[in-house]
Amino acid sequence: MKESEGGVGFDLVWNEKIMLFSDLWDFGRKERIDNKKLKPNLQVGLQYNVKGPVYIRVGGDELLNKKLRGGMAGVGVLFRDDDLKYILGTLRLPLP
Repeated sequence: MKESEGGVGFDLVWNEKIMLFSDLWDFGRKERIDNKKLKPNLQVGLQYNVKGPVYIRVGGDELLNKKLRGGMAGVGVLFRDDDLKYILGTLRLPLP
């Protein structure tokens, strides 16, 4: 699932540091630009795993729609189930 829509994608893991990714979704778009129906959203890029769970992503977004085409860059953190279990287990939530 991507953006609450069905879609397809692939990840090509080059090595433990570098991954190429691609996602294609939003096939039934109703939006229009210049009276033309928009094509699906295609996102392609490169992910570099910096250290531990931290990664950097760069790439292009809306590559099939010339008027919306743009670049993207960001930093993220990967969490596994075990990580979340540990973090949530240390939180003290007020009980009613």
